[in-house]
Amino acid sequence: MQTEFLTLAPNTVSGTYKITYQLCEVGANPANCDTAEATVVVTGTLDAKDDTSFTAIPSAHQQ
Repeated sequence: MQTEFLTLAPNTVSGTYKITYQLCEVGANPANCDTAEATVVVTGTLDAKDDTSFTAIPSAHQQ
């Protein structure tokens, strides 16, 4: 059994992508295949512009 992954390039533009692929039973005679569709939603990237500035939040566990 093979396992495949969907891999997108870095900085892929945000949007919804539909990917159609085919699955086939190994060794079946006649061929036993079916198609399927995966939907991948790419959202905007998180970009830390100024990660040197922060606000400390007191913890209930401080002594």
